[in-house]
Amino acid sequence: MKKFNLFLGGVCMLSILATSSCKIEKKDFVINFSYTLNEGGESYTLNFTEDFSEKSEYVTKDLNDDSGTLSNEVEELKIPFSHLDLPVTNIVAFNKEEQTMFGDNLQHYRYENYSKLRDITLPDTLESFDGSFLTGFELKSAKYNTERYIKSESNEYFYLMKSESKSAEKIDIHPDCAIIGSSVFNDFWFESIELPNNLKAIGSGAFWGSRLKNIILPDGLLYIGGAAFSNTYLEALEIPGSVKKIGSSPVASNTLVTVDSNNLNYSIVGEALIENKTKKLLELPKDSLIPEDCLIIGKNSIDWDSDNLVIPEGVEEIEDIFFHATNVYLPSTLEKVGDVRFQPGDVYYPFSISSFKKQFSILFESYSHKSNTTVHCSDGTIDLSNEANYKKSY
Repeated sequence: MKKFNLFLGGVCMLSILATSSCKIEKKDFVINFSYTLNEGGESYTLNFTEDFSEKSEYVTKDLNDDSGTLSNEVEELKIPFSHLDLPVTNIVAFNKEEQTMFGDNLQHYRYENYSKLRDITLPDTLESFDGSFLTGFELKSAKYNTERYIKSESNEYFYLMKSESKSAEKIDIHPDCAIIGSSVFNDFWFESIELPNNLKAIGSGAFWGSRLKNIILPDGLLYIGGAAFSNTYLEALEIPGSVKKIGSSPVASNTLVTVDSNNLNYSIVGEALIENKTKKLLELPKDSLIPEDCLIIGKNSIDWDSDNLVIPEGVEEIEDIFFHATNVYLPSTLEKVGDVRFQPGDVYYPFSISSFKKQFSILFESYSHKSNTTVHCSDGTIDLSNEANYKKSY
């Protein structure tokens, strides 16, 4: 899947030797590992990012290194609890573009060359953990009922990586579990679940597609991954005051979300879940209005059909999203867009045709597709059904 795993282990083991103490009073660091190509060979990058910012320190190593760090003899990885005297709080996977470009080749390479990896130890300092780079390895794990866990420095049941009882009506998570991994309970049958009191993180898509109707998030929870409760039957969800980070589109559009009054990071504005610092929309309930002071439309934050969708003036950015609306009205304040798609209908854009094509350039790349969407610009219209290079949008 991702060739960089053993490099991560090699660098981490070297980091542990170089770091003697962890000064918690300093800012936390995030490990963001990614795959890069260098002239003359392939290499990995281990990227420590301060407080989710772009300020980073890069550590690279060539694949052809003869030290043995990257050989298929490596059986154990130990992620350090600190780097440069800063606690390692998060490990996240490489980004969407890299996954699209290199994912298949990396997976093929890894299974051929890294087959002996069996054991990994995670630091207790982790506040969230993607864990997707571990998929496919036959790792040693602690088993409790039908669940399998990866240990930390002091906790044998630290990270819940897999459950083997999809049709069970009840799942008992070990009370020492601190992190529920990504996609652990996809399409499971249980309708309610009791979470341990010391849980710190729920991974992306952890309960996606399950029959979950009721859940209480514990005080002390720090992280909720993107789509963690999407496509479920969950009727209501209260965000505890302790939560520091929520991923995009965390719940289904018909779930009533409330936020504890002690939470300084997130709020309900109107009916929408908003990130306070960035004014980013994370979830908009069905048939609700986008708040007037919203600056960013978050990834997949609006996921329901409507006749008219008005993006209010003031919105500066729209992340990756597919608007399920017959009529979409875009604001004059829009500066940045991601992979934004439209269903057949009408789009109203306040600037010129050339400006639309530049700003929404991804719509005019790659595969031919007839969309039956008309874009109304200040100097005319674009019939996307006649655009030979319009990329498939649904």
